[in-house]
Amino acid sequence: MKNILIINAYSARNRGDAGIVVAMIRYLRGLWPDCRISVMSSYAEENRAFYARYRADSVAPPWPLARGTGSLSRYLDGLAAWLQAVFLPGSRRFQAYREADLVVSAGGGYIYSSRRGPMGVGLLNALYHYWLGPRHGKPTLGFPQSIGPLSHAIDRALVKRALRDVDLVFSREAISTKLLQQLRIACEEVPDIAFTLPAPLRDANRKKERQIGLTVLDWGFSKAGSTPEDIARYLRKLAELARAVLSAHPDARISIFPQVDVGASDSDVPISRELEAMVADERCRVAELAPDVTPEELVTLYSAMSVFVASRMHSAIFAIAGGVPTIGLAYQPKTKGTFDAIGLSALSHDIADFDPDAVKEQVLQLLDENAGAWHVDLRGIRTSLDLYFQARADAVPLAAA
Repeated sequence: MKNILIINAYSARNRGDAGIVVAMIRYLRGLWPDCRISVMSSYAEENRAFYARYRADSVAPPWPLARGTGSLSRYLDGLAAWLQAVFLPGSRRFQAYREADLVVSAGGGYIYSSRRGPMGVGLLNALYHYWLGPRHGKPTLGFPQSIGPLSHAIDRALVKRALRDVDLVFSREAISTKLLQQLRIACEEVPDIAFTLPAPLRDANRKKERQIGLTVLDWGFSKAGSTPEDIARYLRKLAELARAVLSAHPDARISIFPQVDVGASDSDVPISRELEAMVADERCRVAELAPDVTPEELVTLYSAMSVFVASRMHSAIFAIAGGVPTIGLAYQPKTKGTFDAIGLSALSHDIADFDPDAVKEQVLQLLDENAGAWHVDLRGIRTSLDLYFQARADAVPLAAA
């Protein structure tokens, strides 16, 4: 049995991140049906029951980002973990790495400079776990992910150092590919792995329903210099958009999906409720999602929409995977890059300065078109991944036993 360690995972209550990891598990099991998969995250205990549904273990990382502690404590924990990796590599702390045949960093968008300044603790934590793979002599990959923005020279140097010995990083869009090439890190470009999640068959002749899906978030963490007024302006524009669509189509319904609900400091529920109150129309409601809803269930749920307006990037991916015409509001370059990669550039807008009238016109146009005619070809996403594993079946000790 082959042991595969997925590192840099997050909470399964962030349904986008869970979708990435679940898609990875499904893909890897397609290559090695009997492999043992462990998912490493600082939310290991909370994630245990969720990943058990996919026959995967949930394990704690060598450097957990302890919640409820200050930045200084986290940095000191990181220094201790680094010293132990250098001087005591045989420690039980690194057992999951020693037992792995392959280390795979989860796809996502977590390698970027903190808005607070250089050497952000989240960036250092992700790079540390990447670095441990080659240090333990393990083949190490990064599944499709976004890199950057890297706003500081020291951050660029640290990324280059941590990733220089990995076998390959799959970039999920051209912006990250260019950055990795500048850093001379081996990379190939493949769209987000969550696009491969299974979708229900859509009936092209079904009765046309005007159901609009919407995700909303407080994106202030992602843009340096953003203010509460920026978020308030964003909500006002979304409310304006929602009221305009409901005015144009009295039979329309809008569902606001809180896709992330990790905890008080990382939840879409409060801002979703705020938008609902601003629209003040019974046809616009926050949807109740079960705490243990799976990514596959979300794809199915979103596939019932006529159009989706997505602030959360993976809500856009889930909707597109479900065959739904989707508009993205990009709070980081990863969203624009992803839409560009699959030929939907015109449907991506910057979250901070989008024109609600322009987005409204796109929503109305997509509502009036035959949804069955809207199609994005996602079949090629697996190609580079398959070619990588096929080409290295002999070099990497992962061929079936």
